[in-house]
Amino acid sequence: MRRGGGLVIAVTLLSAACGGTSGPVATQPAGAASATVAAATPPPQVTVKVGYIGLLSDAGIFIAQDKGYFAAEGITNELTKFTTAADEMPLLAAGQLDVGSGGFNPALVNGVAQGLPLRLVADKGSGPKGQGFNVLLARKDHFDSGAIKTLADLKGKTVAIESMASVVAYQLDRALAKVN
Repeated sequence: MRRGGGLVIAVTLLSAACGGTSGPVATQPAGAASATVAAATPPPQVTVKVGYIGLLSDAGIFIAQDKGYFAAEGITNELTKFTTAADEMPLLAAGQLDVGSGGFNPALVNGVAQGLPLRLVADKGSGPKGQGFNVLLARKDHFDSGAIKTLADLKGKTVAIESMASVVAYQLDRALAKVN
């Protein structure tokens, strides 16, 4: 499984904001005159309702927002944090959320199987062979004492994950099966 944890759903904000036009698109001749016209004409303002999980792979959304990239394109993001990507699916299906991000999960598979109008357009993280996208954290006292150094040391320990309906649960199960 080369890209398991990296198969991250991220409908790009720009795609969602620029979904289509209602009339003909005017073209400008190349050159200084067109640059002046473009600078004088602000882009139309669009609000995009964005769901995010709070993973490191969501950093691009916040970096682009802080640098003003969305504002320069006339996009205002209305950000909502979710616990899991599966929690975003009902709102995406109902049109109450324009963009969602998160991992491959049963809710996504079921949504596609039911014919929901979803479009997967970008991967915000990847897991090339030998590199991981997800990480495990251990309590400091377990790490410092040497009680947890490898996956095998998790045997008999309590492990927490954000959702049993996630690729992380599957990956952890497969990894633990290899060492136990």
